[in-house]
Amino acid sequence: MPTDLLDAQTQKLLQQVQGSAFRGDRDDRQPKSLDQMLQETELPIGTKQVSSDDPLNPHLVTFHYIPDARSALFTNSGLRGKLSKWGFSESMLFARFRYEENLPVHTEQGLQKLVNAFFHSPAGPHTQVLNGLGLTPLTVSDAEKLESYTKTFSNGEQCLDIVEYNQISTKETSMGLLERLEDKEIGAIGANGHIKGRLDEFIGDITVNNVIREVLFMEESDLYDTYSDAERKEFLFRIFQHLILGGAVNQYDDNIDGYLKATKAVYRDLLSAKKRETDGEVEISSIVLEIKNLKKPIKSDANEKENKTDEEILKAAERNRALRMVGKAHEAGGLYSKKNDSNFCYMIVDQLMRHVTLWRHQYDGQWH
Repeated sequence: MPTDLLDAQTQKLLQQVQGSAFRGDRDDRQPKSLDQMLQETELPIGTKQVSSDDPLNPHLVTFHYIPDARSALFTNSGLRGKLSKWGFSESMLFARFRYEENLPVHTEQGLQKLVNAFFHSPAGPHTQVLNGLGLTPLTVSDAEKLESYTKTFSNGEQCLDIVEYNQISTKETSMGLLERLEDKEIGAIGANGHIKGRLDEFIGDITVNNVIREVLFMEESDLYDTYSDAERKEFLFRIFQHLILGGAVNQYDDNIDGYLKATKAVYRDLLSAKKRETDGEVEISSIVLEIKNLKKPIKSDANEKENKTDEEILKAAERNRALRMVGKAHEAGGLYSKKNDSNFCYMIVDQLMRHVTLWRHQYDGQWH
């Protein structure tokens, strides 16, 4: 690998930071925390960022990494063992941050400000933490392009509009949504929870080798209508779907019971709940966002490449190629070093605690 093309800090990150807070080590060693990895790279944590009155300035939100945050993803031995078996051992990460400002994240403006600030804060401790996680945020410094990344709301307020994301519903809290697969009419589950197999078919990176996968992924199948479009956007459904698909080296379970228990454990671990003042019923208070891309496409400058020399273009291409080889760094604004249907990234906002949790999986197979 031509490491001479990389700056010193990038080389250090690539050598020392593994980009994962979850470890399903086969020899049962204790997982190496993200805090330890970042300390090894001599990156300061929790330094207060400078504030500004400019609504387009990401400095308006201050984030602090929480190194001792606990998650069942790597503290529950049973769940951790299942995740490792399903191919998530070194490709799934969990990290939690605290933000200081009392943002109205229940509004579109407040939520968008939080999301864009989280992924696009200027160079500093918070951005360095994201780099350690294997993410390369896009720094918007070109004044001519800033207008393309600006959104104006109906009240006249402006905000950066860079990150591409979708809000995922958390209304469905009953496991009955997934237990529907046990209906005899669907034919996905046999006696004692056995998952029924089928002839292999391929949809992109997905191997459809059982009836549950047919229900989840094969749109042309009649069984796909088992779940509506709205139900497929529920976070509970998404978790189950990700676990069924698995990672690069997935040792499938033949019984649905493990998948249902793991889905319930992950759902309860990642989300917070509160009692409604009106009727005392419990409701999910967390906001779940599916992060699609760290930058939205804008009109490119046709003269940008022309203004660079052949040597500069070649050097930039070689540097990007070198970074992709290690699978830990990305083109600015990218989420993943490899495209795969099993990739996912969620940002979960706890309004009461002012916490932001990042849950991400990056396919790490060698053949794609």
